Amino acid sequence: MNNSASERMKSFLWVIVRGRYLFFGIIFFAVIFGFILAFSLPKEYTAVASILPSEGASSTIPGFLKNLFPEFGGKAGELTSVLFPDILRSRSVLERVFEKKYTFRKGKELVTKNLYEVFNWKNVDKALRSYPNIIKITTSIETGTIWIRCTTRYPELSAAIVNEMVYQLDDFNKNKLRSHAKDNVEYLTKRLEELSRELAEAEDSLASYLSCHRDYPVSASPEVEIEVERRKRQREIKSQAYIVLYQQLELAKLEAKKDIPVVSVLDWATPPILKSGPKRAGMLITIFLVSLIVAVVVTFATDSSRKTRVAEEGDPIGFLLEDFKRLPGLFRFKKR
Repeated sequence: MNNSASERMKSFLWVIVRGRYLFFGIIFFAVIFGFILAFSLPKEYTAVASILPSEGASSTIPGFLKNLFPEFGGKAGELTSVLFPDILRSRSVLERVFEKKYTFRKGKELVTKNLYEVFNWKNVDKALRSYPNIIKITTSIETGTIWIRCTTRYPELSAAIVNEMVYQLDDFNKNKLRSHAKDNVEYLTKRLEELSRELAEAEDSLASYLSCHRDYPVSASPEVEIEVERRKRQREIKSQAYIVLYQQLELAKLEAKKDIPVVSVLDWATPPILKSGPKRAGMLITIFLVSLIVAVVVTFATDSSRKTRVAEEGDPIGFLLEDFKRLPGLFRFKKR
């Protein structure tokens, strides 16, 4: 069996020997192309920001389960930071990020452009299809921490885009994200305004009636006393209702603040100093391995036309070494 394997390996090497110029030529030109490609690609810089999960968020329990089963750690309808990645990917947030004017250094020149101008996006649909190549949003399964990464050719632009994403998330969270508690605050505020007007009317009504009956309570008739007491009761009822409603409003405001998750930024993005790409070493290794496979396939596919040119005698590795020793002679010029 060892002899059979040795013979197969020897036959394989003789195929390479016969097609050595094609074999090594493919690898040589592929590696040269790889060097040109790797060092012609522009440098890329990645900026990163991280956001901590809100207190009510659990990284191990999906948000839809928490809404369906409150015993999993969140009450029904509770808003947590599990929504943040979806908010960051929403059209309303991304459009503001795309339209924002960024000032960054392009070589020695300081320029101000929006992302449509930087990346030559003709419209928002093109931008929404292309942005995942530039902006990455990931969430840690273990901790729930959210990372926002942006990769561009300009360090300052990468950091500015990431920080703008965080700012837009915070703005959306404060001004547009609604909860049941926030709806309750709005309802109580409107009702309190109505009750305030009703209380003022009751007080004015009592004061007006007393001004018309200045003899009260010294020599007032029973009818006047009854009417005064009735108007006092109305004022007292409105006053007590106003106090209770005001207390409920304050409690609802506190609940609304707890209900809306806070954007807790662990690290803001800063302009990176070291490049993140292109990874030239990995690119060259990949090109070399691919060219090696292609060279083997092509050499074997075309071997039938070369079988009669070189006899399979001796050691193929020794044959290759002798061939390599003759290479320097090809580059020597004879003296006249």
